[in-house]
Amino acid sequence: MFANLSLARILQADAAACLAMGLGLALLPGPVARVLALPEGLVLWAGALLFPAAALMIAASLRPGKGLLALVVAGNAAWVLASLALVPAGWVTPNAFGTGAILLQAGVAALFTWAEARGLRAEARRAA
Repeated sequence: MFANLSLARILQADAAACLAMGLGLALLPGPVARVLALPEGLVLWAGALLFPAAALMIAASLRPGKGLLALVVAGNAAWVLASLALVPAGWVTPNAFGTGAILLQAGVAALFTWAEARGLRAEARRAA
């Protein structure tokens, strides 16, 4: 999926996905929460958190470096782990749509994390 894309393009695509999801969650937390049976506050703050994440990804795409890229990878990995822990930990009790949405967005974030981690390893090899 990402084989032919540069690291900068992968980061930009990740940032675009964050912005799109962030806008939907932050601007429509009530309707999204009702459809997915998730707490409205969680939806709102998850959306709000995606804006600085997107900014970090854009910064990393414009000025590649191990530090920013490592922060992006760590942030994405934490997002995936937190998303996957929501239901089993009992923090939320979504309906089937909510569970599907959580799993889908975690899967997409995991793909971006994997691709960006590959880029981070490549940066480390170039620096060595």
